Amino acid sequence: MDNRGTLDQYRPLLREKDDFNTLSDSAFANLTADLQVRKYPKGQVLFSQGDGRDRFYYVIDGVVRLERIDETGDFGYLNYVKPDKGFPYRGIFFQRRSTRTMRLQ
Repeated sequence: MDNRGTLDQYRPLLREKDDFNTLSDSAFANLTADLQVRKYPKGQVLFSQGDGRDRFYYVIDGVVRLERIDETGDFGYLNYVKPDKGFPYRGIFFQRRSTRTMRLQ
């Protein structure tokens, strides 16, 4: 599927957001070179705790629930990512595995 038209629509939108507007043009172009626009159904798990970290997500619409389970298997942490926010930032450059599960709300 060729979504080039869709990508060209989203790049200017992202460029105006606080997370991206201070980047140089070359840094922004590099960051968005592999940009993919996806729509996921409610309840979809984007990745699970322990999965490899090879993607960065930016929420345009909807809410993402972040879950973290401790060593005992108890549900220990819950947070939400709202629109106009990116994730995961924590450990983006040094953690090779996700420390949370991300599920669409």
